[in-house]
Amino acid sequence: MFLIGLNYWSKSGGPLMWRFFNEEIVDKELAQIRELGVDVIRAFIYWPDFQREPGRVDEEMLRRLGRFLDLAHKHDVGVYLTFIVGHMSGENWDPQWRGGRDFFELRNEVKVLIETIVSRFRGHPAIRGWILSNELPIYATSSEDKVTDWIREMSSLVKSLDGGHWVTTGDGCWGIMGAFNGFNPYRYKDYVDYMGPHFYTPDTDAVRHTVMPQLIIKACRGLGKPTILEEFGASSTLGSDEHIAGYYRTVLMGSLISGAVGAWGWCYSDFPLINQRPYSHHPHELRFGVTTVDWRVKPQGDELTRFSRLISTLGDVEPVEDPVAVLFPSYVYWSYPFTSRDDARKISTALLSSYVMLVQNGLNPRVIIEEPLTDGVIIEEGRSKISGDVKVLFLPCALRYLAQTQEEIRRFVEKGGVAVISYCYGFWMNIDWAIKLDLYYNYPILSDGLNTTVDNVNINVPAMGYTYDRAIAKVNGGDVLLKDSAGNPVIVYSNVGSGRVYFITYPLEYWLGLSPKPFENHDAHLLYNLILRREGIGALTPSKWVQVARLKSSKYSYVAYINHGWSDVKINVSGVNVETGEKVRGEYVLRGKDYLIVRE
Repeated sequence: MFLIGLNYWSKSGGPLMWRFFNEEIVDKELAQIRELGVDVIRAFIYWPDFQREPGRVDEEMLRRLGRFLDLAHKHDVGVYLTFIVGHMSGENWDPQWRGGRDFFELRNEVKVLIETIVSRFRGHPAIRGWILSNELPIYATSSEDKVTDWIREMSSLVKSLDGGHWVTTGDGCWGIMGAFNGFNPYRYKDYVDYMGPHFYTPDTDAVRHTVMPQLIIKACRGLGKPTILEEFGASSTLGSDEHIAGYYRTVLMGSLISGAVGAWGWCYSDFPLINQRPYSHHPHELRFGVTTVDWRVKPQGDELTRFSRLISTLGDVEPVEDPVAVLFPSYVYWSYPFTSRDDARKISTALLSSYVMLVQNGLNPRVIIEEPLTDGVIIEEGRSKISGDVKVLFLPCALRYLAQTQEEIRRFVEKGGVAVISYCYGFWMNIDWAIKLDLYYNYPILSDGLNTTVDNVNINVPAMGYTYDRAIAKVNGGDVLLKDSAGNPVIVYSNVGSGRVYFITYPLEYWLGLSPKPFENHDAHLLYNLILRREGIGALTPSKWVQVARLKSSKYSYVAYINHGWSDVKINVSGVNVETGEKVRGEYVLRGKDYLIVRE
């Protein structure tokens, strides 16, 4: 199952569509949505209109919602309905009766809204799921305990009324990458049926820009829940539609190979609402649509149609992940005493660089989430769930890992696994190995950058960040796999039990993460390639711009190629082009920000 979706407001009113409900326009919009190949839409309750009084839901609004759902069903468009708006497109919207009260103290009032709507429409054939809010951290936040308890209570209420449809939060899952905003996906994962990240992050590097959503999806999946990329997209104010279409192509295919069960663009239509808030003061929000105000389909809308046809051809497919994993420290999303949010940002930066370099080595890597500590003083051992079929485990810029996890890594290596650990000043790794750090206490050894050569390719990565970020490690012992231009070890390794540990003496991944165009301008992924080749895993992709990933169904095996660069790339391909049915053998020109999928 892969749900192609769009977020939806009617062009006839945006958030005020229920107040100015135009059935004729809504009917035409839903027909066009289905023609695009879209399976589901995420629709929204505008809270101030639906609950004008705290103890009652407006009956006329309910009637209009019912008519809307009838029209959606008429056009075979499923609806995930969002309760609290709340926040939307650059402004927060309160019902008049809120009066400045803490949102999380309005539980009884919110329950009235949820219970009324779910009870009324739980049996409607258009309903596919329920979403508690839209980006609630922007509208209201509190402590993790209070937020999690609110999610538990509201989700439990929905499930008590309707056990047949999915429920989730709508908060964007920003907490998984270190946004300490009270909404911690790890804390609320047991109360939702899927994770729904929202993604609009800019980037200066073309490869990292469209690989990044894959890491977010896999991190969310690492919590043990299906994941839908609930929001992604771009405003035509901020980029050309042709280039936005390229972004849609790479994100849609990237979502599929990352194991997401859906991807939903923001949003269906542009708006003509220049005299209506929030569009008056956030005018770029007028042009996020995949269609225009005069019903023209933009190139990004055409990409939804193309991808819908591809999914229909593929049927139920699953991505094939390689036995290589990035270990995601709990310090990114969990607040431990006397630890820094700067550490979380630094770790996140390095994790993304590591993931991208593995992609550039022809791998579809896994992401393993380190489980956080329980609240007790005495903690059980082994909480990172390192799967038995993982062969190589990457710990980029290993600044913070729990003591229990470090012992689990030791056991993983002793039993035949391979751990690749890179240095970062102040890291807390206590694993003993033949490699000994030769460091001064609290006195960093500073570097201007890494200069080395791999397979006759010069790699020059400048040091980035503040003073301590530029620190490197000196070592004694172990065998040297790679030296820098001055003859100092860059990669050393040692055998531990039946396995091996590789140690990278530079904070390579962190420096790359701070560089403006690290994967466009550098070939640092070749350092990883040295290790992977030695361990008999992976092969370089046809180009450092091109990602290669495998998918499988009950009948066929497929190979997907994604060009994350903006320029055309020539690759060698053998198989049947799934979209055209033509045999492809030999050189193929893959255009910028595009994909090719072949049946082997």
